[in-house]
Amino acid sequence: MDAAERNRAAYGMPPEVEGREGGRQGGRGPAPGSAWVKFRATQVLGGSAAGIFSSVPPEYVQKDNSNQEKEAEEVEATACRMGEMTWQLPGVPPPDFSVINDDVGPSVRAELNVFTRKADGTLREMRLRGPRRKTVPEARKDGSDLRRVAFHRFAAVGPGDAAKGAHAEALLARAQELEEVQWTAVDLMGEDVAEGAERRLPEFTTATQAEKFKEQEKSVSSLREWIYAKKEEQLENYQPAGPSWSLAGQAMAVPRLPGVWYVHERQQEGGRPLPWLFFNASSGKYYRRVHGTPGSWVQAGTPHHPESHPVTISSGVMCQPSAAPEGARKDDLAVALLDLPRTAQALKQPVPFIDKPAALFVLVDGLRSSNGASEFCAKRFHSQILPRLSARSDPLEDHELVAVMRDSLESLDAALLDSAARFSGCGVAVALLLGRRLAVCTLGDCRVVLCRKRRQARLLAPTAAAHCAAERRLRAAYAPLDLATAGRPLHAASAGAELLAAAPSDSERLLLRIARAAHPFAALGLSVANLQGGVPVVPRALAECEEQLQPCLAQDHLRERAENALARVREAAAEVESFMSMDAYVTQILAELYYLVDEEDGIVTPKRAAALLGVEPGCGEAAAQAGIDRRYRALMTQLAAVSPSHAQRGLRILAELAEAAAKSGAWWVPTEKAVGVTRALGFRDLKRQRPLVGLELASEVLQLEDGLHFLALLTDGARGLDEVRLAQLAEVHGSRPKAASLRIAADAGKSAPEEAVGVIAVTLQVGVETEARERASDKGPEPKKRKVENLTPGGKRKVRVASLLMKYSGASEADSLARRKAPSGRTQANAEKALMEVLEELAKVQPKELASKFAAMCEAFSDCKSATNKPHADLGWVLEGQFGKEFDAVAFELEVGGLSDIFTTPRGAHILYRLA
Repeated sequence: MDAAERNRAAYGMPPEVEGREGGRQGGRGPAPGSAWVKFRATQVLGGSAAGIFSSVPPEYVQKDNSNQEKEAEEVEATACRMGEMTWQLPGVPPPDFSVINDDVGPSVRAELNVFTRKADGTLREMRLRGPRRKTVPEARKDGSDLRRVAFHRFAAVGPGDAAKGAHAEALLARAQELEEVQWTAVDLMGEDVAEGAERRLPEFTTATQAEKFKEQEKSVSSLREWIYAKKEEQLENYQPAGPSWSLAGQAMAVPRLPGVWYVHERQQEGGRPLPWLFFNASSGKYYRRVHGTPGSWVQAGTPHHPESHPVTISSGVMCQPSAAPEGARKDDLAVALLDLPRTAQALKQPVPFIDKPAALFVLVDGLRSSNGASEFCAKRFHSQILPRLSARSDPLEDHELVAVMRDSLESLDAALLDSAARFSGCGVAVALLLGRRLAVCTLGDCRVVLCRKRRQARLLAPTAAAHCAAERRLRAAYAPLDLATAGRPLHAASAGAELLAAAPSDSERLLLRIARAAHPFAALGLSVANLQGGVPVVPRALAECEEQLQPCLAQDHLRERAENALARVREAAAEVESFMSMDAYVTQILAELYYLVDEEDGIVTPKRAAALLGVEPGCGEAAAQAGIDRRYRALMTQLAAVSPSHAQRGLRILAELAEAAAKSGAWWVPTEKAVGVTRALGFRDLKRQRPLVGLELASEVLQLEDGLHFLALLTDGARGLDEVRLAQLAEVHGSRPKAASLRIAADAGKSAPEEAVGVIAVTLQVGVETEARERASDKGPEPKKRKVENLTPGGKRKVRVASLLMKYSGASEADSLARRKAPSGRTQANAEKALMEVLEELAKVQPKELASKFAAMCEAFSDCKSATNKPHADLGWVLEGQFGKEFDAVAFELEVGGLSDIFTTPRGAHILYRLA
């Protein structure tokens, strides 16, 4: 092969053919002595004429396939500059933010993305969201502020830099500060709020291979370039991280960049797969969808490669109804998902990038003597958190994990406030386990306690910071003055005449009226009729209050309350006087709205709401809004000039009136409207008009060490059990969570029998065979290790166990091994409680005597015929599947000499002792 042939072969040209001399009929032919190749018109021009062209071009021109890459590099270079700061980390995209629509309410917020390089060279992406804002410029200002902090903090962070955590803390601190910042009109000017402030990193659209080829055809500059363009060979230089990647097909639309593409898909509700992650195996970069922008893709960090950790989980749940005089009521509900990935897969919200095992525990504490809110939240919390976990492939930082839980609860609360259970409420405790990492958050008076063997129990997610935030919110919401000092419950309305009449003295009556005042008019004692006297009535009312408070100021036990009351009435007088100076009629209308809420005790009936708006009950949303526009909208706008806060509150009251008047459907209304918590889900009357109840979460994330851990989630009904008592219970039942939950509920019921109690007890055995080692340290000699599984000649597993069975009403009566029928009136709860007491007796026995003691217990209490078998009261060798999967799950996991937890089968409630 000569040089010319090698040249043609290198460019993928066909072999040279012999040219011919002479001209074509009707024209000149090719030059003598040169090589020519004849092409059909459809190959070149798409027409009917034939063309003859040189097979060796004088100059080879290859299509430049890197236009998109060059444009992206230019955009990223611009994004690397922010004022006088320049991002100088090669291969690490600069911080960037976008403004996204928030799930809760008509609001927007900034989402900041910060990239760092890990020690292993992979790119890590951290996401941080700013506060909710009403306008896009406010959100852009937040994003620009956070981006500036990220530029300053992370510009010099190298791979594996130890200071990375401190920089992240500074960024989180600034995000928390922004929650308290209100931007002014002057702040919302300049480059920080312009459209170019957000999304500075390049975005890519998608195209199939066929679309890309057509675009290439249109972009060539000559026939020669089209004919001789060399097909670029893409190499797979990298492999994607994490499971379930597949090679993108030719018909799949991928980002408009060259390379070999892999895709990660998830199944939609209709069954069609949806791409949500792309990986370029040629460049090693990952791309994800832009939030809220279909068809746009941006670079993402390296997905988390999930790890499987040696953690064994078992749980027990007990939701004990209240023993109230009006009848037992199950106000507390629990959800325990021990295999979260399987649940997520079944609900088409897969979570392939989280560590395993993964489990979710949710305990909901019903408040206001109702289970409406607790049932609503228990059924729906997983539908809020799973999509958020499913949408994340990057390794979640601790604060991101807390943000996922917070966003889930806030979205759930918004749905609850619009449901039929809007006026009931609930506290909640959530525990999310991902591998060895445990994330916990609480609302209301729910608790989460973690115990270790021989260690004192520890309260997780302490509420001090959350209570401080709640107190700041209450002060801004005109909350009762004596709430913090006296622990008084919260009311949406001012103190009524009946309550004031019951006060023991005039001084107490005055202090109660001012402390419980829901608005300035009630604090001063000014009625709507009084306001017709004009501005002079305000200083007269203030002078009267000051005179009446003087005796209280002279008494030591009343002085602090009197000083607070005096400050409030003076503040109220200044506010009302400003209203009156602007317009007396507007002031009267505002007072009319406030006193209507007082008269209705915070929840206005449809009849009263319709009468105030001048419409018929059930009139529909449009008519109700027309009633507001006709009488109130202009007045509230006028009020906003002197008091934006009271104007907003007035509009919130009107919104509640409109909804009450518009809808004819009934909703549950509590008989007792006082609430003893400041943080909870639900309670629309305490959130929508003035925020007396909020969602300040108490949260904590920790790494579990090797050992046996006992986790308890408790509702307010178990407040009589302190951490010391829980640690004692963990010593007895730490490895048997069902028995532990029963004992906790029983002890709690003694101290507060009129309240419902909810308990989720979880045993977490972290590491390999840690339980056996800890038992050895507790009780002396190490027990026998689990034997190699016994097998029948046919290959089936078998185990030798003794079973203490207690039958109860509702258990199967078709039981050939039954010793006797269940006693009349024995419920499942009674049977389980009796087995718990048996376990507590057996816990006092030395290991060497346990087999004989268990046999004696079987003979005395068991409803199974095996109780009469001598000497061990055992079932003999039990084959796998002989007594059902519930029995197998316990029997074949027991170690020799081990006692099981309480469990149920169709036969009844059991505990097992393994003999061999």
